[in-house]
Formats: sequence, structure tokens, C-alpha cells
Amino acid sequence: MVDGFMKGKGNSSVAFSYSYESYDTYFVGGTSTQNANLGTITTRSLSFYGVAGLTDKLDAIIALPYIKATADQGFWQDQKGFQDGAFYLKYNAYEQKLGNLGSLSLMVAGGISTPFSPYIADAPVAIGHHSTNLDGRLITQFKSNYGVFLSAQAGYVRRSDVKLDRDAVPLPETGRGSPYYNGHTSHVPNSFDYSVKLGFASSLVYADAWLHKQEAGKGTNIGPGIPFPSNAVSYTRTGFNVFVPLPFFPAIGLGGGTSFTLNGKNVGQATRYSGSLVYNLPNWQQK
Repeated sequence: MVDGFMKGKGNSSVAFSYSYESYDTYFVGGTSTQNANLGTITTRSLSFYGVAGLTDKLDAIIALPYIKATADQGFWQDQKGFQDGAFYLKYNAYEQKLGNLGSLSLMVAGGISTPFSPYIADAPVAIGHHSTNLDGRLITQFKSNYGVFLSAQAGYVRRSDVKLDRDAVPLPETGRGSPYYNGHTSHVPNSFDYSVKLGFASSLVYADAWLHKQEAGKGTNIGPGIPFPSNAVSYTRTGFNVFVPLPFFPAIGLGGGTSFTLNGKNVGQATRYSGSLVYNLPNWQQK
């Protein structure tokens, strides 16, 4: 949702993206496995993203994805709908010029995301946790005068408990009154995440490579009878992105990227491909 670049006062962009993700191997706890009753799980999403520079130091960001998830084996119904709408603010708290080298920035960001449709959360093909999430993070970025940049960020996501669509049958360790499950309500583990990104940004091309790690708090492992929102989902992912403006209409650009799940717990070992169309709106501060 947030990166190390500020839009600047009066500048704004909107992006529409499509992504395709699939896996037939997933981690139960930290053990890699497959399930013939699920086969390959495929997720397709269409997303809207917008960012606006309210001031030179403050950006506002919104996002809303529409997601469809399917399993090509077994009896699980396809799940589709709007997932979680998100709103974030990002503030450039400190910036230091480093002479001919470039500049170093420190940013803080916070946001909230909440479900925008009554999708089912306790299924292998669920499109989300259906929790309301509060997200706070710190971002630091070095930008050289030659276009190369290096950024890192760390965040903490606090998730609300969710109501299930059925009275799931709990395992003994997740019985009624446990920290994970109580009747129709399931705990969703909070999480820390960390990421680093190395890239190049100019008026002609943008490219980056990144590594992202999420560590979930205490929760359950995937298993029969366990409501899936209580699973402790952790992972390490890597990927890259490329973006270029159109030569004769630089306000519009095309982007693409891919990512890979290297390892994790209670998560699919997925490969993801995405493409986007970005439009930079005219600056509303200019007369």
C-alpha cells in the first residue's frame, strides 16, 4: 500500500491492475503438502488504487480489490466479491540532503482496511480474513541523484476477530473458550512484516526488486475443523516490478510484475503475475 516516494502537493495518480495467482502446494504449519480434494487454487483480482499529495509531506492512499478464487478439484464453491477497502495516510517526517549522493527520508504511515462484501472467511478458497485491520509502519528510503534507491519498511497489523458463517467444529486445542475460537467467533492473528526494496526510478523507466517477510502472532495451523481465519499465516516472498510511461502520452503508463512465495506457514506456495494501467492526473494546484 505504501512506498518511499511522496507525490507532492497537488499531484495524484490512479491505477487499475489485474493479477493472477495460483498454487497446488501449500504449507500446513511449516510442512509443504498437496491436497487432491483442492487441486490447484487460482486467484484472479481486479484492483483500483489511488494516491494524492495533500501537501508536500502528506499523501492519502485508497485501494479496493475485486477478487475471485477457485479450486479445480473437490466440492468447494468459487468465492468472489469485493475484498477489503483500505485508506492510508503517509507522512514524510524527516528528510536529509546528502550533498551529491542524494537524500535520506524517514516516513510514517497508518491505515485501516475493512471488508466491502459479505464474503466467506472460513474456507480454503476464501478471498480474505473478513477482519477489520489497523496498520502502522515506518519507512526509510535513500534516493541517489542518479535514480538508484534503497528502501526498507516495518509494520504491525492488528486484526479484529471475525464472525463465522457456521458453528465450526473445533479441535481440542481450539475449543470453546480458547484464545482462537468461541462459538461463531474466530480470532485472527495479528502480524509483523518487514520488507526491503532496491530499484531505479527515472522519467523513462521504473524498476525494483523486493523481499517481504510476514510473521504472524499466535494462532492455529491448517487442519480439519479449524476455522481458517485463526490460522497463523507467515511467509517470505520476493518479486520485481517494471513501469514505463507511454512515449507520446507520458501521463499514462504500463506496469507489470511477478512474485514468488519462497516459504511460509499456513499459506499457499503461490506464483503471482500482475499488470497495471496508471494515469497521472493534472496537478490541481496549477492554474
